[in-house]
Amino acid sequence: MEIKIRTERGSVTLFSISLLTVFVGTALSLFTLMKHWRAEIATQLSLDRCVQKYALDAKNLIEDLESSNRKIKATRASIVVSTPLAPELLPALQLALDGLKIYQELKIIQWREKQFGWLVRVGCNLTIDISKPFPSLPYTQLPPDALGATPLEETPLMRTYEEKGMQLYLRQGHRYSAAKILANKQTLFRSWQALWAGNY
Repeated sequence: MEIKIRTERGSVTLFSISLLTVFVGTALSLFTLMKHWRAEIATQLSLDRCVQKYALDAKNLIEDLESSNRKIKATRASIVVSTPLAPELLPALQLALDGLKIYQELKIIQWREKQFGWLVRVGCNLTIDISKPFPSLPYTQLPPDALGATPLEETPLMRTYEEKGMQLYLRQGHRYSAAKILANKQTLFRSWQALWAGNY
């Protein structure tokens, strides 16, 4: 038997009301779920962008330091050759050597700025539960010698980076993002590549 409710606009069955209630409840549940997943996706994208930014910066900085190191060694070799054969070239070579060293020191400062920025999450706008420290610089600076500025000297940490890579890791709740900067020794000069979580 059909039960009807009389209204000013006619009669509405209880079945219709029940159906409408189920529909509204389902719609609200789907809306809540979509809102939750939107927040989850936004968190994951923020984590990925932060890790990607710092991983690429670390890759570029270490390649710049290695490139400038090779140029410093080459310039010092030119100074050795030019001293007895073409002494008139020495002022220009010394100037070039000093310029390379200043450039290298600026890159070291940038590396340390990245370490601090990673610690306080500059530019990431994230509240992080767990993170790994930004990689330490795998070089030590030596004082000038008779030829002038000296190249950076690799520390044992460089061997670790060559074998295991430099790692970056951030976690917020059950969301995380990670990257590894790996050495590529198959090329003439050692190069570096950044790989994201799931690719190593």
